[in-house]
Amino acid sequence: MEEKEVDLPADNIDEKKEKIRKLVEEGYTNREIADQTGIPFGTVGYHAARFRKKEKEPTVDNSDRHLCKSCKFRSNRPEVNNCDYVAITKHSRGCKVEECTKYEKGNRVRAKDVEE
Repeated sequence: MEEKEVDLPADNIDEKKEKIRKLVEEGYTNREIADQTGIPFGTVGYHAARFRKKEKEPTVDNSDRHLCKSCKFRSNRPEVNNCDYVAITKHSRGCKVEECTKYEKGNRVRAKDVEE
């Protein structure tokens, strides 16, 4: 039996990735992208997750912890790594202190001063 090479259509992987990337940037959900493009939901989810991860990569280098000294979320309590972000905002920072993307310069905010 002879094997045949299958020519994949031009509208394949690279074009699908590009469609997914554009729609992710526009804020569409994976389900909406799959419905609009006809690309399988699993494929959309795989590529969309990779694009979203790239978007979330930290742009701030806080490895020397210098930014923590002027961040409004800083704390005097060493047991919380000198960061009160969780106590103030009521949700996780979602990053390591060294790669913090939540830095905001300003006067120290205390959890008890924040209105609920």
